[in-house]
Amino acid sequence: MQVLETARQKVVQLLGGIEDVEEAVVRGERLHDGKCFAVAYVDLADDVVGRARDLHEFQERILGEDHFNSPGDLRWNKYIYIVAGPKSVGQPEFQRAKAVIEADEDFARKRVVSEDELASVLGAAQYFTPSVDSQEFDIVGEWGKLLAEAHIDGILDRPARTEMVERISSGQAERAPAPKKELSLDESDKLLHEKWLSSLRVESFRPVHDGKPPFDFGQVTLITGPNGTGKTSLLEAIEFFYCGQNRRARAGTAKVAGKLRGSDKELLATTVPSRLRARCLHWYNREEKNSAGLLNGFGRYNFLDTDAAFRVAADLNPQELPEDLSRLIVGSDASQVWSYVDKLAPEVQTAAERALLNVQDAQKTFEALQTKLKELQERPSDAKALSEAFRASLPLIGYRGVLPTAPFASADEAKPIQAAYSALQVLLAAGPACTTLASLGARSRAIDDARRTVEPLDTQAKAFDTQIAEIESQAGNFDAWAKLLVHWAEYVRVRYAHVRDEYIRCRNLVTAAGTKIGAFANFEVPTVDQAYKSIRLADALNGAIQSIQSASSAVISLEQLSASFGQAAAARARTAQELKTAVLATLKGGAPATTCPVCKTVHGEAALAAHIERITSELAHPTELTELSGKLSAAREGHKQWLAWKAFLEQLQQIALQLSLPSSQTCNEIVEAFSQARRDLEEAKANLQSASEALSRLHQAGMSDKEHDVLLSSVITVPTLTQNPYDVAAVEAQSNTYLNSAAQTREQIPPLRVQSELLLERITQHMAPLFDGGWRTRTSTSAGLAAFSQLQQETLALERQRDELLHYFDVGNETKLSDVEATFSGTLRALAEAVEAATREQTASADISRLQSDIKNQGEFTRELLMRSLNLQAASAALSKLRSELSLENATAKSLNAIRQEINDAFVRIHSPSEYEYVGSNGVLLRSKEDQEDWSLDKVSTGQRAAFALSVFLAVNRSAAKAGSMPFPVEIDFSTNMTVAPVVAGDGRRQGGLR
Repeated sequence: MQVLETARQKVVQLLGGIEDVEEAVVRGERLHDGKCFAVAYVDLADDVVGRARDLHEFQERILGEDHFNSPGDLRWNKYIYIVAGPKSVGQPEFQRAKAVIEADEDFARKRVVSEDELASVLGAAQYFTPSVDSQEFDIVGEWGKLLAEAHIDGILDRPARTEMVERISSGQAERAPAPKKELSLDESDKLLHEKWLSSLRVESFRPVHDGKPPFDFGQVTLITGPNGTGKTSLLEAIEFFYCGQNRRARAGTAKVAGKLRGSDKELLATTVPSRLRARCLHWYNREEKNSAGLLNGFGRYNFLDTDAAFRVAADLNPQELPEDLSRLIVGSDASQVWSYVDKLAPEVQTAAERALLNVQDAQKTFEALQTKLKELQERPSDAKALSEAFRASLPLIGYRGVLPTAPFASADEAKPIQAAYSALQVLLAAGPACTTLASLGARSRAIDDARRTVEPLDTQAKAFDTQIAEIESQAGNFDAWAKLLVHWAEYVRVRYAHVRDEYIRCRNLVTAAGTKIGAFANFEVPTVDQAYKSIRLADALNGAIQSIQSASSAVISLEQLSASFGQAAAARARTAQELKTAVLATLKGGAPATTCPVCKTVHGEAALAAHIERITSELAHPTELTELSGKLSAAREGHKQWLAWKAFLEQLQQIALQLSLPSSQTCNEIVEAFSQARRDLEEAKANLQSASEALSRLHQAGMSDKEHDVLLSSVITVPTLTQNPYDVAAVEAQSNTYLNSAAQTREQIPPLRVQSELLLERITQHMAPLFDGGWRTRTSTSAGLAAFSQLQQETLALERQRDELLHYFDVGNETKLSDVEATFSGTLRALAEAVEAATREQTASADISRLQSDIKNQGEFTRELLMRSLNLQAASAALSKLRSELSLENATAKSLNAIRQEINDAFVRIHSPSEYEYVGSNGVLLRSKEDQEDWSLDKVSTGQRAAFALSVFLAVNRSAAKAGSMPFPVEIDFSTNMTVAPVVAGDGRRQGGLR
């Protein structure tokens, strides 16, 4: 059998523990630190088709005994590799045989490989090396260039979109320039990209790990555990160690330290921005303005985006695969920027459209203001001509003032004319007789002449009126005295004074009787035992006290005697009870039911029970004890009665003290005295009740003590009644005398009143011409002489208005006031026209100034809006260009094309069997090796998509190695377990290797 010798030599170099199983089959072990972790069987016969026909027999032959003799951890970790040489590949049935072999997974995984693939499948320590020809496509950098040209690269910082739109609009959307300070790596930072992390100590980061012992790492470290045990937190602590921050929390007081391979020196994680920016520049060749750029680079090249990778591997929605693939290839930072731009662009477009509308509205407003200004500037003015005509008319109507020299008439010039016109209106309102200024003077003279004639007549009339009033007052006094005496007679007839005195007397008697009996007023009269009626109270009280003492002694003696009988009585009672119990027990035990067991007497059944009860009761309650109890009860009752008798006598003693009786009085005398005091009190109360009712009836009739006393004080001043004011006949006679005197006095009034009325008629005749209707007045002839004062006041007021008129204008005495009014009205109309014209011209001038200022402000506002509109339009155009020419989809395609060889190298080594190869051109991602059929990512299996996602990550990591000296960790978080794979190449550069 032909053996592929060159392939055998490779196997010997790659595996340990080599031994021949049969002629063309070699068994070898894959070792780590001298320990076997997998067994490989390599078939070098170059007979793929033959092996497929006898696959099970071949497998039994080479695995059989070895399978069951292997330890448990190796029994299921065995692989059969069938090498396909030129002979096998040339056979027409090769592909079908290859598929049959690789589909069989019983006892061991099987692979058909070429001689060239041996090195990779047997685990040679190969590393991906940077491709000289490949160049990663930096989409964020390209976006930055395009946005910087449009002066809107501040978009890359992703502020709030509303803030960004405002910054674009105001032309302040450029990124702040990065500090010009030279960035150089700190000495302690240089080791970070030369050696991998060997241990990590978390002092303060997340509670799940804080203060725990350090974590140690190898070149490949697998971290497993249930959810919530801190797997992701540990990876984020590693991220914080390298970047000074992490994606979930970029601030705080974290304290993390680590050691590098081959060094015992502990390095403390730093948050100094300048050191972090220097790391970003030297590791990823990216000069960022802030330290967060380091986190973005680390997250893209050193930390697999497992969210995107998982969706690429597991998402069944074909429409979402491109987005997940883009995020995986260009990085989460670029994806976030693209998502931000994708949302910002339509908002900027909307803002640009709105800004353009604002510019158009502002331009219309600007043009409208210019048109209005032109109209005002071209409007004619007649203000000066009207002002001159008005002022020329003033001297012609007798104006006394100085004419103004201002070019235009003003409202102030109307003040003197208005004042004169107002005075003229008052004069014209005085009545139809006020036609000229001369008529006002005649009115004043007529009033003075009439007053001089009327004043003597008025004096005489007032003298008559005074005399009549005095007589009337005297008659009224007589009537008042007569009326007072009539009212007093009513009090005398009902004997009001006697009734009131009787009431007072009875009230005093009740008070005296009540005071005498005091608190015993409501006590019943006590009854004294016949034996004590003639005994003095003091003697009775002493006898009661002695009796109480004797009774108390008897009670005490009997109680002591009863106590001595108590114990014997208790013993007899127990004996009686025991006897009764024994007798009843005997009867129940069968003794004759009619014979007493005690005395052996015969009885009926019912009589026997009563007999037994009697003899036991007599035994329990002897006659001596019963008699003693009766005596004790009687002694106690006697003591109680003596106490009650003593209390009665003490109460009687209190009554004697209240009535001021001596203690030598007998008990019956005290009771009789108390009874008499009670009767006196009741009699006084009854008399008071009767007197009170009589007085109340008078009060109800309208009489009162106060009125009685007032009337009496007046009546006694009448000489005829002073001695006996209660003589009814004398009171009535005096009242009639007063009435007659009043009538006689009033007989003097009628002649005097006739003379007074004659004088009033003469006064009215002299005053009548002043009230003929020609002049308006507020008084009349009925006011008498007082009317002259009102007329004179009215005339003086009219004369003041006349003086006001003459102060401003020269008006003749005979000039008709109605003509003056017409002249003033015309003058005021002329002034109003002149002032209105001047106001229009002045307003137009002010409007012109205001419009010129508004036009200036509106022009500046329009230019500002135009600039904002242009800024937004330019930004919208730049964003539209970015979305069309540098879209995330295009960036993904370019990035895939730039690293297509690296993806393919990784993919064919990760996925086995190698059914597909990566194409990455002309819209084709994968192509089957067997039939060259094109496959999209959503058509292949989940495992193949997972392999592809990992291949993309490794390819990106590999292509980025040329950027600088990156740190070593490659972190993959698979939620339930995590792998941290620090790998170092010989030249100290991060090579993206996978072991």
